[in-house]
Amino acid sequence: MQVFRPKTFQKFPPSRFRMQYVFVKDGSLKWLDLVSNDAHQLKDGKWKFSAEKPGIIQIIKGDVIESHRVTGLTRDVLKLRLITP
Repeated sequence: MQVFRPKTFQKFPPSRFRMQYVFVKDGSLKWLDLVSNDAHQLKDGKWKFSAEKPGIIQIIKGDVIESHRVTGLTRDVLKLRLITP
């Protein structure tokens, strides 16, 4: 399970890489990509809720579509569990 918090959250433990998503109401998104030389860059993508399955969010990263089950959502926490194909 992945746990996401707002950018303003101040108590993150040390980490070499921390996934970041920026969800926009219009269905666009920015996601942090870790490339082979250990650099990080924001890339454009899209997101949408699954029309067929409630509680499932689809994150589109180019040709890759990831499906995640939303297991928790509050003002301060988003919990996602990746659904393996």
